[in-house]
Amino acid sequence: LRKNPVEAKKHIGFLPQKPPLHPDLTVDEYLIHCATLRRMEKSKIREAVEIAKERCAIAHFSKRLIKNLSGGYQQRVGIAQAIVHNPPFVVLDEPTNGLDPEGIRDIRNLILKLNREKDITVLISSHILGELHKLATRYGVIDKGRLIKEFTAKELDEKTEDGFEIKIKEA
Repeated sequence: LRKNPVEAKKHIGFLPQKPPLHPDLTVDEYLIHCATLRRMEKSKIREAVEIAKERCAIAHFSKRLIKNLSGGYQQRVGIAQAIVHNPPFVVLDEPTNGLDPEGIRDIRNLILKLNREKDITVLISSHILGELHKLATRYGVIDKGRLIKEFTAKELDEKTEDGFEIKIKEA
């Protein structure tokens, strides 16, 4: 990232906790804009947008203004912008934040599908362990930008039988 940030960012997708949406654009306009920002070849943008919309099940909203979509569909648009350039690594910060149960299920399934279909590594940032438990195979605790504890799903199951507590010794 430090040596060649522009090139590195081509390989990373990111969805912050609050999706960076432009509410007065249509879904297509927004995704084309995002693909352009990621310096995709102009000739590949239209196809990339179609693939991202299909993966996120939002193709039927192509011409709709983002501000007229539900929170769940806005979240899907946010994920679509994170994957439109087909990165091998995607970071999702609280991807189901504020969604209803159906929206949560849909986003979980989408994340699992992305990981299976395209072998995309998805890093999910969340403080809701139940959410992570449905999606993750490995867990890490990060403090001040440093990985201070890492464990597997099995280890998490063992730690959470009687309630969740991770004890971390100060270095």
